[in-house]
Amino acid sequence: MSEHSRKRIAVLVGHPEEYSHALFLNGFIEEAFGLDYDVVVFAMYIKYQDTLARAVGDSSIFKLINYDRFDCIVVCADTIQTKGLSQQIEEDLHARYKGKVLFVDQDSKYFPSIHIDNYTPEKMVIDHLIEKHGLRDIAFLTGKSWHPHSIIRLEAYKDSLKEHGIKFNEERVFYGDFWYTSGESLADSLIKSGEKLPQAVACANDCMALGFAKIMTANGYSIPDDIVVVGCDSNDEGRHAPIPLTSIPLASEELGANSALMAHALITDTEPQKVPSRAELFVGGTCGCNCDSAKPVYFKRNSWDTELSLATIFSPFNNMDEDLIAQTTFTGLVSAIFSSIHLVRGFDGFDLCLNPRLGEADVPFEDKIMNVIKCGAEYDNNDRILTDTYIDRDDMLPELYEAREKPSVFYFMPLFYDASIFGYSAVRYDGRTAVISQEYRTWLRSICRGIECFRRSDTIIRSSKIARSGITTDSMTGLLNYRGFLEQADTFLNLMNNNGGHMGALAVDIKNLSYINGEFGRKEGDRAIVSVANALESLFSTRNCICFRPGNDELVALRITRKPCDRELLDEKDKLMKLIADNPNSPDYTIELYYGTESGSPTTSEEMERLVNVAISRKNNNKALAFTLSNGSLTEDEQKEAQVVMLILDENRMTYHFQPIVDARTGKIYSYEALMRPDVVPYLPPPVVLRYAKFFDRLYDVEKLTFANVIKVMETHKSILKDGKKVFINSIPGHMLSDNDIKMLEECVSKLPGSIVVELTEQSEISDDELEHMKKTYERIGIETAVDDYGTGYSNVANLLRYTPDYVKIDRALLSGIQDSPQKQHFVRDIIEFSHKNGIKALAEGVETSEELHTVLELGADLLQGYYLAMPGKDMVQTINSLVVDEIRRFSLIKESSGSKN
Repeated sequence: MSEHSRKRIAVLVGHPEEYSHALFLNGFIEEAFGLDYDVVVFAMYIKYQDTLARAVGDSSIFKLINYDRFDCIVVCADTIQTKGLSQQIEEDLHARYKGKVLFVDQDSKYFPSIHIDNYTPEKMVIDHLIEKHGLRDIAFLTGKSWHPHSIIRLEAYKDSLKEHGIKFNEERVFYGDFWYTSGESLADSLIKSGEKLPQAVACANDCMALGFAKIMTANGYSIPDDIVVVGCDSNDEGRHAPIPLTSIPLASEELGANSALMAHALITDTEPQKVPSRAELFVGGTCGCNCDSAKPVYFKRNSWDTELSLATIFSPFNNMDEDLIAQTTFTGLVSAIFSSIHLVRGFDGFDLCLNPRLGEADVPFEDKIMNVIKCGAEYDNNDRILTDTYIDRDDMLPELYEAREKPSVFYFMPLFYDASIFGYSAVRYDGRTAVISQEYRTWLRSICRGIECFRRSDTIIRSSKIARSGITTDSMTGLLNYRGFLEQADTFLNLMNNNGGHMGALAVDIKNLSYINGEFGRKEGDRAIVSVANALESLFSTRNCICFRPGNDELVALRITRKPCDRELLDEKDKLMKLIADNPNSPDYTIELYYGTESGSPTTSEEMERLVNVAISRKNNNKALAFTLSNGSLTEDEQKEAQVVMLILDENRMTYHFQPIVDARTGKIYSYEALMRPDVVPYLPPPVVLRYAKFFDRLYDVEKLTFANVIKVMETHKSILKDGKKVFINSIPGHMLSDNDIKMLEECVSKLPGSIVVELTEQSEISDDELEHMKKTYERIGIETAVDDYGTGYSNVANLLRYTPDYVKIDRALLSGIQDSPQKQHFVRDIIEFSHKNGIKALAEGVETSEELHTVLELGADLLQGYYLAMPGKDMVQTINSLVVDEIRRFSLIKESSGSKN
């Protein structure tokens, strides 16, 4: 036995929240807590199951128990009615366990037992019918003829008749199974017999009495006028029946208390104390009395909350089952379960523990169990999903061995579907007698169904049953065809949403296929296609990928990615090329590929289809480029530059330098401008990249890559930006990000609010509607705007008002030598004054000398940028040259002093 601060008693039970079982547990827990024991309940959902598979699953919880971790084992054998199970537990305990064992309501070959009083309550009910109502012809419906409770209650019936001088009639005794259907069958049989009905039918429990009354009243008989009905065990269903059922509670709570006292006596080797029975007859109306025990009581809730406001498991707004069934990833499944925990709040601790193989192992519980969810009390803020936490099976739950101020009760219940055992749940209540509720049980069964649905969908995906179903498969490669891809699109979108929310597409095409077909025959060309398809599928073989052949000689792979960028796909493209090179089809030729990529976060199958088509379009652009380069429309040097630019765009060979933008009053860094620097040798300036990008209609690719790359840098420099610094990003006229790509910006802004300023170049060709849409989009997601290069081209006051930016960047052409040009000073002063009157910050761009600095400071510029202050660099520097800072501050003080004197 392991050392621990508080002793523990394990209780094995079936259907713990059933009325009499709950009473037993309440009595047991209350008494055990008083003796300072922890109580650990291992429970099946119901007493017995209707199929062998469900019996295996439900009873699996008893396979989890490490008996040696407990000071006593209490087996509620009569509640565990799965055939042979209580005997199996008995033999297992006898063979493996050296501690104390107590059997409840069933005799044991090896261990002491304790029984409920079945005799006195039943006799009190029969006595009431005879003494109070003078009835003499009383039939008796008991349980199975072999069941101890049935035998004892039948004896009580016989003894009551005998004491009152009534002859016992064997034909008035009927046998059932303590369930509603037994009462229904008896009523149906008595009615169909056509014989005189007895004056009363006494049932050995309330369930059978309710079933009997249901059929009798359905056939026009009046209770109690035509026939009297009584029960025994007085549950809530009987008390609240249309006519309250006369019955008597069994001493279940007292049995629980006495069982705890006896367990303590076994542990301490002392004489057990005993709690006396407190049962009283519940006098309803089915015997002919005036419902003396069923006087109406106005029910009041303990809080102002209602079932509707609390959104319980039974609420019409509960969509837990739908949420669970929709999951196609393990992460999504666990998240959906986690999000439903509010439905069963009230515990002090909860753990969800799963077998790593989710029921596919050869044992009920694997050696290492995943503890995937751990929760504390409602307002402790300790709820969390655990990604890599395992429990040793023999430990069951680490919290069992933790020191707590008060005793606790734990409930362990299995998670299963038929014979597939997924794991178990454990819920804890500290210092209070609590029994699991019907809500909790219903919630767990929903989880079981959800896990089974996930397991089945996971099996289908892994075995590619969908992909291999007839017309959705390409006959040559075995991959999905375009129709198959479309059929799986929604499933793949769900997978994406539960795994980061991004995906990328890689489209490939064999460069020299025409040559292969012409030189070596069509069959060899087909072999080349199959070879590339096999290589593609081997690289994209996980559940987070789809490979398909949309048509012709194109092949496409989709992968769920960590970030909305093409880098992961480009890495896989390189692996694909190497794999093909390392495994040549023939020594007579090599396979080369055209390729294109696209990434994003589509929300519909249509958007996902567009993402794929963009990747295919880019692949085709590469084809077109190869044709253009070969037809002589560019010079040899231009062809080389064009190829480099396509490489830059295809493989995202763009880095960024950051030039500080400085506060004109303090000299502190206010923000940075991100400046593109192609990562190629020999170096190509950004204007050259933009020229060829425009030539090949790929300016949008530059725009998208710029935002994606700069945002990535910002995310790695959060500590620098967290104090409110911003990053200015240049936007290409006419190529605003699509709605889908805007999501990438929204995600960044949510992490670093107010951190992005988009620089817009004035465009005469942009329509008012387009401009309004752009401004509203940026405003909605919290992005500021700046008009760049103001003072050249289309610049005029009307245009500035049209854009209504947050910043205006005064072009370098107006600032160069401004100290010597009154005209420039006049123009720049007007711009600054106009900006200030309209709530726009004025930024002097391209300050390269001390004289230019002093002049723009004198003119009232708010922000400064230029080589004199700081050069662009790879890093986001946090300060500029201290001499320049002092220069700015001195001038600012002089200007403020001068202003105050005036």
